[in-house]
Amino acid sequence: MQVALDLRPYRRLRVRCFLREDQIDEGRVANFPDASKVLASKVDLAWPRTDLYGLLWQHAANIEDPSAQAFREMARSHRVILSPVSAGDIEVWRMSSDGSPGDPQRELFHTLTGDWMGTDRRRGFPYTWIPSHLADAHGRTSPRTFLAALKKAAEDTRQRYPDHPRVLNHESIKRGVQEASTIRVREVKEDHPWVDLLMKPS
Repeated sequence: MQVALDLRPYRRLRVRCFLREDQIDEGRVANFPDASKVLASKVDLAWPRTDLYGLLWQHAANIEDPSAQAFREMARSHRVILSPVSAGDIEVWRMSSDGSPGDPQRELFHTLTGDWMGTDRRRGFPYTWIPSHLADAHGRTSPRTFLAALKKAAEDTRQRYPDHPRVLNHESIKRGVQEASTIRVREVKEDHPWVDLLMKPS
């Protein structure tokens, strides 16, 4: 952070520091003159639900497979607009908002999953169920965990339910979330080894 402050006078150089909230102990990492100038320009990298699903759509729209074209057409029919953008020699499809009423992303996702996480609405709705079950204590879901859960859910559906009419079976979604949660717990233990000791039954 001090290097970031030292480089502020240079117009063509910018330093970006990526820190988790638990790493920003201002008494330790910001204990130098004018540290407040760096902290004042911080940006919270939160991923709201719409951005998580937007990331999923962009992944699906840009895979190198003929199914990507079919997906883009399906997305358009649900008012989720993906527009081509030139990136050097290649064309990349990105989300664009058209201000459609309602929640087109929810409608598109439920086309892939069905409307419920079980036999009826009491089990919850896949569109909201997945991010809420992957969220941490602050209600935040990381994109890596979100995509890992959906990848596992797709693989599980293909293996266990080959005749399922949807892309994702609700039971496979649950397994995907469990797998992603296990990965996240392992990552937390790597950063904080004492967590494993704390969670052991006494």
